[in-house]
Amino acid sequence: MPALDGLRGLAVAAVLLFHGGWAGARGGFLGVDVFFVLSGFLITSLLLSEQRTTGSIGLGRFWSRRARRLLPALLLVVAAVAAATPLFDPSAQVGLRDDALASLAYVANWRFVAEGADYFARTAADSPLNHLWSLAIEEQFYLVWPLVVLAVARLRRPAAWVGVLAATGAAASAAAMVLLHQGEADVNRVYYGTDTRAHTVLIGATLAALLAPRSTGASPTAAGWPRAFRVLLGLAATLAALNLVAGVAVVDGGERWLYEGGLPLLAVAAAVLIGHVVLIPEGWMAWVLRLGPLCAAGRLSYGLYLWHWPLYLLLNSARTGLSGGALLTVRLGATAAAAFVSDRLLERPIRAGRPRGVWAGVAAPAAAAATALVVLEATIRLPGGSSPEATTELASNAAVAGQAVGRSQAPVEAELTRTRAPGEPVDVLVLGDSVGQTLARGLVSQAPAAGLKMTEATLLGCGVARGGPLRYVGKEQAEPPACPSWPQHWSGAVIVHDPDVVLVVVGRWEVVDRFWEGRWAHLGEPDFDRYIEGELEEAVTTASARGARVALASVPYYSRGEQRDGGRWPEDDPARVDRLNELVATVAARHPEVVSFVDLGGKTAKDGRYARSIDRVLLRYDGVHFTPVGGRWLAPWLLPQLDALGPEVADDPATSTTSTTTTTTTTTRPAGWAKPD
Repeated sequence: MPALDGLRGLAVAAVLLFHGGWAGARGGFLGVDVFFVLSGFLITSLLLSEQRTTGSIGLGRFWSRRARRLLPALLLVVAAVAAATPLFDPSAQVGLRDDALASLAYVANWRFVAEGADYFARTAADSPLNHLWSLAIEEQFYLVWPLVVLAVARLRRPAAWVGVLAATGAAASAAAMVLLHQGEADVNRVYYGTDTRAHTVLIGATLAALLAPRSTGASPTAAGWPRAFRVLLGLAATLAALNLVAGVAVVDGGERWLYEGGLPLLAVAAAVLIGHVVLIPEGWMAWVLRLGPLCAAGRLSYGLYLWHWPLYLLLNSARTGLSGGALLTVRLGATAAAAFVSDRLLERPIRAGRPRGVWAGVAAPAAAAATALVVLEATIRLPGGSSPEATTELASNAAVAGQAVGRSQAPVEAELTRTRAPGEPVDVLVLGDSVGQTLARGLVSQAPAAGLKMTEATLLGCGVARGGPLRYVGKEQAEPPACPSWPQHWSGAVIVHDPDVVLVVVGRWEVVDRFWEGRWAHLGEPDFDRYIEGELEEAVTTASARGARVALASVPYYSRGEQRDGGRWPEDDPARVDRLNELVATVAARHPEVVSFVDLGGKTAKDGRYARSIDRVLLRYDGVHFTPVGGRWLAPWLLPQLDALGPEVADDPATSTTSTTTTTTTTTRPAGWAKPD
């Protein structure tokens, strides 16, 4: 049925355009649902046809055909991704081994459920194997559904029984999606779950049972059916096609109605469209879907789907210098080339029956084992100095907030003078967000050698801006509940640790769009700038409340990740960082007796731009946070500045004596002390 190849071509095109960030394919993820319906229809049709022809179903032959069709290209892609591990974003590399092994075992969808992966929002670097969740659902269907069909194969009217079971299962799955999504904060559980997505495949299986020919060899066409039925079917298919096109064009994956009945209805629309082109193969819709380019794309659809996502991540804007339509064109061309080569040199020969005999039984497990070994070897060590504990955007702050102490206490009157005993280290406290935390992790091991004692009491996911929802990597999200009380958290940390110097590292949550005073605002708007400046003033007051000097760090540039079309996210705009650093410098200059401006942003930039690495040292593992090795690289530059801000060393009493009296001379740093270079 060439028209079904054409439908495959349209479905894979929707997915490729969606992942490429094309504005006209906002709902292109629905192409996966079309694939699911098609799979359910075709596999069930094959099983019922075999049952009619032979009176039974050969499970070994069925699974062998599926293995020949699916495994070769999958093993090649997984092995290629594993071998190319160093080329992917460092934070995407962590967990890649588990992603690969889960993909080989066809349980990737449950792996992503367990990890809390978000298909629609890039709050962490994308796994190059993230798209294989859908293959896992299909393979689970291929494993279980033939057993169900075989169980009813000897009953009277087995097609009817298959239809009843498929329809019942689809209804149960759709109900599970609705029930599980009620009250859920995100859609990931219902989007990835086999139980909540099975309805799409089972709707296709129901269609196959309805269209099963009544006698062996008959074609399920409507040639002899009443004209009125054919007209109504044509109208229904046209309406279904318009709904699917509209969905691909405008639907957003986070819309609640999709998971409260919308996705099942769109799957029914896909089934109606399939039914029309099968029953009326001479109709206009089947004619359109038989067009050469669509059929060609459909025949390569499996390879196109497998290769596109890792290639998209490799061929990004940072690596190619392209964006928008030019970048999408390069990505599509590379994907098509990889799929074509894989099809001609690997997939077709194996589908044609090579190798044969005993070698066929050995080749598949041997290839799978070899791929697993490649995965294990390629991912045995995390490259670039990234660390497992630094791989997630830590946005939940409840645990950290619960550790804050002394929040209800009033600020303590500042101590006007501080000294420290000879040999006593300068006590440095790091306050700020998760960027400050990752920086401190790299500095802490170097601090003792520099004469410092360093601790951190950062509040993850919180800077100094607060109040209302915010937009991050294109998704609106609530502010973590601990953020509004950051002054109390900081104050408690200052009371408990009583530091000599406080290093303040904030910025990530100040450059995002925020819903502020009834509207969306961002840095660069005068009123919002004044608000941020006021928050920085409060940060200085809180950090210095017990007489500590404050090292106010400038904000480094960010490059969290590209939008799907290669463009940058608004919060990664260098102009916002530049404006924030102007405010930081203004506040520091206003309090020269208390605050020193530390140009962290300038030190970690290259030619005034974001630098992922300097001197072959990976500084930022995800475009925002510092790597441990990056912190160690910064230590010789930063730690002496912090040491210079510490109290003067008191004179040793043993060397400050007269003939009859011992005196201790205390020296303190005068107001207006010189800031370090």
